[in-house]
Amino acid sequence: MRKKFSSIDTEGMLSIKKINREKSLLFIDDSAGREAIVPIFDLLKILNEQGCLKDNGFFGYDTFQSVFTWRYASEKMRSVFSVLYERIEIPGRIWVAVAKVQSKHGIISTAQYEDIRDTINGIINSPESLDVLLRSLELEKEFDHDVIATKEAFAELCKIGGGVIHHGLTSMDNVNNTEAIILAEALAIIELKIRKLLSILVRRMDENIGLVCMGWTHLAAAEPIPFPYRLAQYAYDLFDDLKSLNSLKIKGKGFKGAVGTSASYKEMLEGKGITAQQFEKEVLEELDLDAFKITNQTIRRKQDLKVLQLLSNISQSIYRMARDIRLLSASFLMEVSEPSKPKQKGSSAMAHKLPNPIKTEKSCSLALIPFVLEQIAWLNASLPMLERTLDDSANRRIFMPEAFLAIDKIFDTMIRVLDGLVINEAMINANLEKFGVFSATESLLTEMVNKGINRQEMHDIINEVCKEAW
Repeated sequence: MRKKFSSIDTEGMLSIKKINREKSLLFIDDSAGREAIVPIFDLLKILNEQGCLKDNGFFGYDTFQSVFTWRYASEKMRSVFSVLYERIEIPGRIWVAVAKVQSKHGIISTAQYEDIRDTINGIINSPESLDVLLRSLELEKEFDHDVIATKEAFAELCKIGGGVIHHGLTSMDNVNNTEAIILAEALAIIELKIRKLLSILVRRMDENIGLVCMGWTHLAAAEPIPFPYRLAQYAYDLFDDLKSLNSLKIKGKGFKGAVGTSASYKEMLEGKGITAQQFEKEVLEELDLDAFKITNQTIRRKQDLKVLQLLSNISQSIYRMARDIRLLSASFLMEVSEPSKPKQKGSSAMAHKLPNPIKTEKSCSLALIPFVLEQIAWLNASLPMLERTLDDSANRRIFMPEAFLAIDKIFDTMIRVLDGLVINEAMINANLEKFGVFSATESLLTEMVNKGINRQEMHDIINEVCKEAW
């Protein structure tokens, strides 16, 4: 696992060495070298008042922030889509892997490779990574090109090998493989959470074996069903999603150059006794990454569409389950309810109200996001022209992280809901007693037909009697 490090120096007075994000604590050194532990928000408030945050590439609370930055999603998922990881750590790992294979085949010297390896590996996971990021952002203002900016930020620190970083590559050879690594890691997080939610559903089924509740069709009383059987329906949908996730194999672009023909690699490798395809294979093995055999300048956007279709399907499964829980917790049923805090309130005005089903409501609200974003992925797979245009570039920075962050928050929320779901057996039994008697009419109808009575005539008689009873 990556450690969470950051560094910032405010006029030589303060140095932040480490961040514990889970406990919202900063480990700092003051100007006298004394260590201290302070709450993040206390320090951020001071730094923001002094104007230090923006000067160092941070953003305060006086400007827009995405709710996914602080309100929704887990720290682990945010970390996967973090700027440091996407712009510094993974690109750095890719450049090291490329340099290693290039050194092996005499394209660059051993000294150049070792310099690139030691410098970049020393930066990754260290406080210096933030300095490299800030330098990259500064250089981007000059180059108007993020990959060149990051490459140059690394190159400035590689005194021997800096001049050969990115040799033979086009930008998308790094960017698209970076994206593939991120997607694979994000899907691995989602897989674990699907499995955890499924295990909770199975446990709640086992705990409630023998509990029978009223079944409802068209929101009208139908027939009794086992309560675990209702939960099994939700589990079955999620199990389908899990199988779909496991069948989706994320691939990178590989190393195929500006239009996918590997032309630049063929020139770089001329006389080296290795083909462009063999070179690509060796680098991919270093990265533990598979790649598409055919691409243009970018990775196949069809893959993005498949990922968003998967996330959309998952969000649909959870939406249905969450919405049913909301319905069953309504005042006219009250068969289940979300776990709530002791002092949780349902209304600031209506003191009689019980806690609202805010967790399942939030899950339903967030579940709409992957569904809607899937449409953008469809357009991105369709609109770019010929070997590459930038129709997709800007929106991909938004929709892909947000789709994952939304799903991540939904899972964390629903895991808590299902784990602590309150099952009101008294109300379940009361509803069953009130409506269950009507379900006997189906057995009655079957028995009468078995005795030779016209089915439709008997159906009409039972129906009229039940109308009067209702």
